[in-house]
Amino acid sequence: MGFNNSKNENSNKISNENNKAIINTNNNSIHENNINTNNNNIYEDYNREINKILNDNNIAIYEINYNRDIKSILEIENAEFGPNAFDENIFRDIYNKGSDTFLVIKCKNNTIGYISAYIDHNNIGLITSLLVVKSFRGKGLSKLLVQEVLKRLKNSMVKFVTLQVKVNNFVAINLYKNLGFEVTTTLKDYYKIGEDGYLMVLNFK
Repeated sequence: MGFNNSKNENSNKISNENNKAIINTNNNSIHENNINTNNNNIYEDYNREINKILNDNNIAIYEINYNRDIKSILEIENAEFGPNAFDENIFRDIYNKGSDTFLVIKCKNNTIGYISAYIDHNNIGLITSLLVVKSFRGKGLSKLLVQEVLKRLKNSMVKFVTLQVKVNNFVAINLYKNLGFEVTTTLKDYYKIGEDGYLMVLNFK
């Protein structure tokens, strides 16, 4: 799954270098305070499922180490989005605004995806881009990345989280709806002429 908000301007806290995985095969406990929906059992079942996925695939999630990870992130970004890919200046700006909500997911030390987000001056969380490479899709990894970022944003006392997504990206839209996001606005010609987007919002209640 991939999306990026190529028209977004691109929390303030810069974390220290962190080589320890947030979630990995040696620590099967995904954070207990996963983002709410109305049914915690859904998340308990999901956690059991995703733990098995992580174990079976030697997958781990890290806070980005910019100097170490940016090259591999740019490679998969360009392969997925082509001329609409974020460039390094955009990624650096996002990193400077939210290094602890810029996460990379790896399999056997190879980058297979990332998620980037930050908190704006109105204390609203913005998810700017999400990507998992095609060969690892369908395993629940995009959902895991979004959950981890939402947990961090919620812990930062953010009340709302927003993102933009193409109106025909049905897989992504369904993922976000399952995590509590709602479509609030249709953004006419947001990506290019004839290519609309949705603004989706999650309200932490």
